[in-house]
Amino acid sequence: QMAVTFAADRLSGMVGDMFFGGNGFEGNIDEFVVFEQALPKAFIAEFGNRTPLGDEMGLMAYLPFEQQVQNANGVLEQVFSINDQRIFRDPNGNVVNKAVPLVTDSIVNGKAITALADKTSYAPVSGMGLLSKLNFNWTYNNEELLINLKMADYEVNHQPVFVTVRDVEDLNGNPMPSPVMWMATVDRNALRWYDNELVHEWLYSNDRSLDYENNVEFAFFNQTGLRHQFAIESLPDWLTVSDSYGSISAISDKTIRFYFNPECRCYLPLGGCQT
Repeated sequence: QMAVTFAADRLSGMVGDMFFGGNGFEGNIDEFVVFEQALPKAFIAEFGNRTPLGDEMGLMAYLPFEQQVQNANGVLEQVFSINDQRIFRDPNGNVVNKAVPLVTDSIVNGKAITALADKTSYAPVSGMGLLSKLNFNWTYNNEELLINLKMADYEVNHQPVFVTVRDVEDLNGNPMPSPVMWMATVDRNALRWYDNELVHEWLYSNDRSLDYENNVEFAFFNQTGLRHQFAIESLPDWLTVSDSYGSISAISDKTIRFYFNPECRCYLPLGGCQT
């Protein structure tokens, strides 16, 4: 049961008579963050309990209800604040120090807000930035946006990257009304299988005359201009391969053969195998 409500117009940009934060809730709000764009589910799941940096693209409001100020003794202390804690910049990109209140007064139902939080119960928000800023450059080709991450492989390979763009114009010169965010997974592996999945049925029987062909071919290619080494590891006992390691020339492909071992009695070859 929510004990305190306040008029919606006390939050800039909100309309309506009352603001309930949805259908009402019980507990404390540690921080209040609003973005222009719809956020991917993966982004919310990963960063829903992290504090923003304050300059994320599309960030409309960031209200942590607190800020650090210097007291009369020159010591920084944390106090209640109604100000937006976004990082504001001028047209040249320089940080501008200004106070933008999001709650127009600190009196709710006749009571002054003085406490930062209920110290016995609080939201599990960690004091870390939403994202790390990645070094990148970009260009476009007709309707394609090409982004090049200027990062080492160990920093981004096999990691999710959240991309946000804004102010993209359509063919008539009209800019998009709000930013768009999506998630991409970085994969800088130079070698690729031609097929992501192969289904092969083989009848296992003591009568060898009933056995089908007990091997399959798989091909992969090197999409770079360099020669690369490869290794195929962690195969089950009932599966062997013609070339478990070797090298592949630049801009070329290689075919290897996988063999099912009918003599293996350690593991019954049921189910699937991923390599």
